[in-house]
Amino acid sequence: MYLSSLAYPNTEIIEFINRAHELGFNGVEIIVEGFSENEIENAKEVIEELDLRVSLHAPFSDINIASLNSGIRNESLRQIKRSIDLADYLSADSVTLHSGRISPLSMRFKEKAWELNINSLRTLARYAKKRDIKLCLENSSNYYGLFCCRIDEVREVLESVENLHFTLDVGHANTCNSVFEFLEFIERTINIHLHDNNGKNDEHLAVGEGNINFEKFFRELRKREYRGIITVETLNDTDVVKSLEILKKYL
Repeated sequence: MYLSSLAYPNTEIIEFINRAHELGFNGVEIIVEGFSENEIENAKEVIEELDLRVSLHAPFSDINIASLNSGIRNESLRQIKRSIDLADYLSADSVTLHSGRISPLSMRFKEKAWELNINSLRTLARYAKKRDIKLCLENSSNYYGLFCCRIDEVREVLESVENLHFTLDVGHANTCNSVFEFLEFIERTINIHLHDNNGKNDEHLAVGEGNINFEKFFRELRKREYRGIITVETLNDTDVVKSLEILKKYL
């Protein structure tokens, strides 16, 4: 099981990694925009000393790979490619990224934005394959303008883009009323993000504090013999500890 750095926004990366090890996680998921590139590169020695696995989450703040503004789109691609390079340096398992989204202009040109989204994902998947990195699309939460909340959009992407894998965000799926439907993609799933909510907002609560049926979810995972990464992705250390206590019943 992996721990996301999302819960440690004001923590130096070495402290975060040590905390993950202290809590008994066997891997960490580093959100690239939370630390400088030098910090991430310098963490390699500690990660290896503690015998931890690592995955990366590409930047998502102000990033839009579906932007009709070519400058914004190209910079978004550059930053995600840099995350793939960092993953290669750290011998990471995978890189997770978010889909593009509709911007004010593309509200009038949704089909064009969707086409750019697909093309950008193809570009990034090819880039990752050359570096032997598994690139994973994460399903989005139910906010207006975000692509890939709906299962049909995720299906179209995975059918259209070669060498692209999937990160199932269970909390995001719950806001779209489709937690179990997304298990359709279990054979392409490399990573699963765990957090809870009450089905309306992307709250990133501790596991067990919302309305997601995790007992049923893990039962379904066992049926499908899932052997990929499971990542706790809450907002603070207290909720990480709470989640661990609940997850002991299922893992």
